[in-house]
Amino acid sequence: MVAPQHSTLYIVSVRACTSRPGATIKSIRLSLRGPQRVSWRIRRLRAGSVARKRAKLTFRRPPANLASKPVVLIIQARSRRGRLLGRERVLIHFRPEVGSSRPLEGDTTIGWGINASGEVGAGFRSPPLPSPVRGPLRGVRQVVAAYKSGFALLDDGTVRAWGGNGSGQLGDGTHFEKINPVQVLGLSHIVQIAAAGTHAVALRDDGAVWTWGEDHYGQLGNGTRDATEGMAHPVPAQVPGLGGVVAINTGGPDDVAVLADGTVRDWGENRYGQLGDGTKEMKLAPTPVKNLAGVRMVAMGGVGPNSVHMLALLGNGTVMVAGHNDHGQLGLGDTTNRLVPVPLPGLSGVRAISASGSHSLALLSDGSVFSWGTGAEGELGYPAPEMCGTVPCSTRPRPVNLAGVSAVSAGWRFSVAISNEQVLSWGRNEGGELGNGTLANHTAPQLVPGIAGIHSIWASEKFTLATTENGPSPNFSVRPVAGGLLAQWAPAPGTEPWALSWRPFSKPRVEWPRPVILPASTRSYAITGLAPVLYEVRLKRLSSTFGFEIAYGVAG
Repeated sequence: MVAPQHSTLYIVSVRACTSRPGATIKSIRLSLRGPQRVSWRIRRLRAGSVARKRAKLTFRRPPANLASKPVVLIIQARSRRGRLLGRERVLIHFRPEVGSSRPLEGDTTIGWGINASGEVGAGFRSPPLPSPVRGPLRGVRQVVAAYKSGFALLDDGTVRAWGGNGSGQLGDGTHFEKINPVQVLGLSHIVQIAAAGTHAVALRDDGAVWTWGEDHYGQLGNGTRDATEGMAHPVPAQVPGLGGVVAINTGGPDDVAVLADGTVRDWGENRYGQLGDGTKEMKLAPTPVKNLAGVRMVAMGGVGPNSVHMLALLGNGTVMVAGHNDHGQLGLGDTTNRLVPVPLPGLSGVRAISASGSHSLALLSDGSVFSWGTGAEGELGYPAPEMCGTVPCSTRPRPVNLAGVSAVSAGWRFSVAISNEQVLSWGRNEGGELGNGTLANHTAPQLVPGIAGIHSIWASEKFTLATTENGPSPNFSVRPVAGGLLAQWAPAPGTEPWALSWRPFSKPRVEWPRPVILPASTRSYAITGLAPVLYEVRLKRLSSTFGFEIAYGVAG
């Protein structure tokens, strides 16, 4: 997605893929040919190493008759003598904002589920929120959900955080809870973030890794650990001796880093051998993982110090697994733990992986999804066919009834997926983590209503965060005014009247009252005579053109 008249940042990575060990490419020229031309010469690049360049390209608004035609960006590499070494074509589509002529501001966050500490990032605390709400941030590239905290990586390479902060996991120099996003101190040029439990990790564009938060199990990777659980390390610090990293992830009390040469380093608790070094000893500093090469990404599954296992996706589309396996979460057909990674049989063409405390997900290149592990609360997306002790499970990967999926994420006893830029969810729902407006579990995937344009998603223990173009359509929000709330929404397609209703947020829920019917041209409505408590406000069309959207606010 490209904003008209606004620059968009692209980070280009180059790896020397020569087959001769120790060889060096002496000179290479990389050029980007699009709306502008950018040339970059790399004079020495050793085998397996990575060089990066940040380039800003400005895309002008296309004529109306060409708005649907993509811009072609050509990335090509040539040797010192001009020989073509490789070429890649990237299609960039212009996508104007519906009903508005102003430039796009980038993705925003939405969230649902438990919110006692402001986890969903909407600026308030509340009982569980079973429907999506929008956060205040714009220009969001990635979101991450940890135990009681949320994190967002912005397009400018900085990081914001909110929610629980008892171990300093928000990285703002304090250990006090924040319901509004605060900037993580000292971080810039960040390209990826990850978080689990009460700590977080960030990857900088130079391949360095930074950590902060709790360090009782060696999660910070600095060679030490705290004797007492929950001590705060509220300022990010660089992990010593670790460089050349191209991807990171976290799970429970463990962290993992993929290096440019395709090998893996990890550190942390390692109670079940999930670090894959052949032991069950805690690792306080980055340690090589055995049996892994050519790795593209790694997922670590765990909640706190419990039920931790590793999935590693290789460049050839196969998966290696290690660690805890009491409920078949390794997918090997048994419940035996593994101390070093072993191949996962029966899956190929895998595009992405995700792991939680006791179940795993794999997204294949054809858009299909497979799951395995615990199925006690519907998190597999199908009735569990086996028993692991007293717990329903599947010890081998089996297909979920989904198609056209672009992303998956495994939460604690629930799962989410993106298909056609919409969210489907299934499994446990006692905290509203499925986002479907109820607190009832669901064994099969169900569509999360009222949101679209979803680009990324992350499921945590009891809440979910996602990024979307404009927030829940049609950009519906409420804000406090004297004695009530002001409901506002952006223009949306359709001529049907709007139906607006509101009720105090309570448990158990009261029935929705009769709605106020408003003309299709209406863009705001003042709700008066309200007590100063939290309300949920629902907006919908009288037909099914739009569906419905719910916003939350405390009356003024």
